[in-house]
Amino acid sequence: MKSLLLLSCTTVLFLALSRECTALGEWYCGKSNCYEILGVEQNATLQEIRKAYRNISLTLHPDKNSAETAVDDFRKVATAYEILTDNETRASYDYALAHPKEHLYNQYRFYRNRMYKEMKIPAQYTVTVVILIWSAVQYFTKEHMYQNAMNKIRKDPKYRARLRELLQEQQSTSVKGRKQSGKARKVSDLTQEEKKDLEAEVDREVTVQGGRSKPALRDILVFQLLLLPWSLAKLVWWEAQWTWRYTINKQPYDEDAQIFLTRDFMRLSADAWDALEPSEREEMLRKELWIKEKQKAFQLQQEKANQKLIKKDRKRIAQMVAAGMPIVGSD
Repeated sequence: MKSLLLLSCTTVLFLALSRECTALGEWYCGKSNCYEILGVEQNATLQEIRKAYRNISLTLHPDKNSAETAVDDFRKVATAYEILTDNETRASYDYALAHPKEHLYNQYRFYRNRMYKEMKIPAQYTVTVVILIWSAVQYFTKEHMYQNAMNKIRKDPKYRARLRELLQEQQSTSVKGRKQSGKARKVSDLTQEEKKDLEAEVDREVTVQGGRSKPALRDILVFQLLLLPWSLAKLVWWEAQWTWRYTINKQPYDEDAQIFLTRDFMRLSADAWDALEPSEREEMLRKELWIKEKQKAFQLQQEKANQKLIKKDRKRIAQMVAAGMPIVGSD
């Protein structure tokens, strides 16, 4: 539902922008050509543009022109002069003239130049703000995914059993050394605050791995950029150790190296590997996929399994055709 709503909003925004920017002239000099307004060629130099502007100003300036349209006419001349005397704005305008069908990109360049010119925001500040905003979005997105994962875990029977077990431990500790009076409390008898404290204690025992793991500052873009020199140095050191151990000295792969090579062969990230069940990881390691011969055998096995599935699907489709059943996707 959220994806559909996002797609609908994006479509409406795209159509609105496309409708707004159908005419190139709406952004720069109205429906006129800026060069034609000043009476110069497109390859005119800055001195020629300034000379043309001064000559036109002598006749079109409202102080010297009593026509009713004098103000509007002079405003167009001033706008054209402002556009063509700014190197970046003129480059964007020339690109728009050469590529009139690139509506959205031309509009982006127009408003980007206007923002930089009017707001005078240095590029480094803009980049910094974008990085901070992206980092905040990244953190809260990971936090939202983690909370969703925890909500599902809290509904698991094992989680409820651990709550009851922990409650019993607390009760047995509180009555230790004296005779217990009254009936033992259940989780449903706890107040909302007591239940929340008990769940928080159980949550600390739960480890969510993979892409839904608890967000850490080291995973956020701004901290990754700050730690980039350290990360690069660590990567170089890791590569040097790997080369020394396994390329030069020909040492047998240890467990970490076996896991790395298995992940690399299976194209699994570290988070994806951690998200696998322990039995799945053990099964992959038992196949010894860090050995080239075992990799080729595994690939051949996978190809045979895929061929069997294809043959099975073809046989099923042939049976459906023979029985006169409709095939999904056919005319």
